[in-house]
This record gives sequence, structure tokens and C-alpha cells, in this order.
Amino acid sequence: MATTENEPAVFNPLEHGYIENPYPQLAAVRAADPVHWTLVERWALFGYDDVFSLLRDPDLSVDDKNATLTDSRADLFTTIADELNIALEP
Repeated sequence: MATTENEPAVFNPLEHGYIENPYPQLAAVRAADPVHWTLVERWALFGYDDVFSLLRDPDLSVDDKNATLTDSRADLFTTIADELNIALEP
């Protein structure tokens, strides 16, 4: 995938030739936009240091022991529990 100044680097694993050799496309995206908003509307990290930091940050963990509910999520769960007549543990 060749990019120019007018054409931004885009991560597209469906592009012809990507499966056979993904490295040129990955290198172009990493160089131009290492924290990249993808075509499927998700963030993707392409830099080693960014990924390393993300995977080791307990605030970004999905482990239940690191989970905290924001007020809006807590309110949502309380509302759902009330509707279903479920007692939530404190």
C-alpha cells in the first residue's frame, strides 16, 4: 500500500495482497498514524511502546478485580435490577 501526502495511510486488511504480505501496509500506518481510527470505527495501536503501555495499564484492564463502575453504569445496573426485581449486593 503506497501512500502519498494527499492520501493518508489506512489500515485495511481486506486490501489485495495484505494476507500475503501485510508488512508494508502496517509499516505505512505505523509511520503515519500509530494510533489509528480504523474503517470499522475502532481505535488500533500500531506502535510497540503504545501497545506495551496499554497492555500493562491496570486502569485499562478487563480483569474483574480492576473493574469500577461509573455513576451512569451503576445507575443503569440499578435500574435493570429494579425492573427485574433482582437484589444487587453492596
